[in-house]
Amino acid sequence: MSKSYFPADRAGRIDWYSNFAKEFPKAGKDLGFSETEITNAVNDSNYAVHIYHAPVPTSMPTPVMPQCGSERTIFRRLCRSSRGRERADSGAARN
Repeated sequence: MSKSYFPADRAGRIDWYSNFAKEFPKAGKDLGFSETEITNAVNDSNYAVHIYHAPVPTSMPTPVMPQCGSERTIFRRLCRSSRGRERADSGAARN
């Protein structure tokens, strides 16, 4: 298996992206990248550092599931109700 030079841990990736943003402008010119491409790559690396510094949620909220079934069922029930028919009729009248 080949060695990966991209770190697997969060702290290592922050260092990697920071170093890339610092060193790529010098190396990018030698490799034939345009100024715009170099600027974009540096901006992307700096943004990655920003994202990796953001706090990581320890738990995610449990999504609330509808109690009356799927969204399709809810839509059908809304369309069958008088309020749903009024909305459907008013929309049809406009067209």
